[in-house]
Amino acid sequence: MDFSVTHLHASENRMKEEISKLLGTTRVSSTADLSATVLDKLRKADLISAVLSLVTVCEKSAELCKSAAEKIDELKDSNISYQKEIIDAQKSQISSVQKTVKNELKSWSDVVKKNQTSQVNSTKKSVKEVIEKVHEEDRRACNVMVYGLEEGAEDEAGLVFLMADLTLEVDCNGVECNDIYRVGKREEGKTRPIRVECKTRSDVQFLLSNARKLKKTDKFSKVYLAPDRTREQKVAHNKLVNEMKEKIAADPSKYYFIRNNK
Repeated sequence: MDFSVTHLHASENRMKEEISKLLGTTRVSSTADLSATVLDKLRKADLISAVLSLVTVCEKSAELCKSAAEKIDELKDSNISYQKEIIDAQKSQISSVQKTVKNELKSWSDVVKKNQTSQVNSTKKSVKEVIEKVHEEDRRACNVMVYGLEEGAEDEAGLVFLMADLTLEVDCNGVECNDIYRVGKREEGKTRPIRVECKTRSDVQFLLSNARKLKKTDKFSKVYLAPDRTREQKVAHNKLVNEMKEKIAADPSKYYFIRNNK
């Protein structure tokens, strides 16, 4: 049996139904009133029927628990893999930032030695832009953009419920968010994207890694998730996408994908 929240609720309802039947048969109001004396008064046939029904429900519940345990193990392994990808991506980003800052500072030092005031000012501006760029990328790294989610008259609470429903569909109901809101001004005929500010980068990677599951759902099949990229990152990503399309057109037999901005 495949584990799902629906199956869990169904199992709970079946157990309640069987307990309710047993209470009705023994003519008591609650399970606290059940005793050996009460059960001893039942007809043998009624007692056998009640026991067999409860055994059937317990066996199905045991199968569901086993499936849930397997699902938890699967998610645990998947989460470990996602954590490793996050660490690798962060190492790559840190290395890139260190290299950029080092080059900029070296350039600045050379300019100071030559006492070229105009170039010093230019380099200061360049270093400032690099630092601002790093800060913006770091801030956006905890965000996810949601595209294609139909826009209605929902308020902030409505968006929260929509995202809760979406994350449940892709098995990411443990993700925690700081804020959720539409981006841009409302325009008739257009659907604004939603920015989701997650608590951690791990939550972002977890959502993005499971986003492909949306295509298999009825409610969110036209919705897709993406990182919250800066303008420069969007340009670089579009370039990679176009290069990948060219490779696919040249050799459709191979499988191409973009990972870690490569």
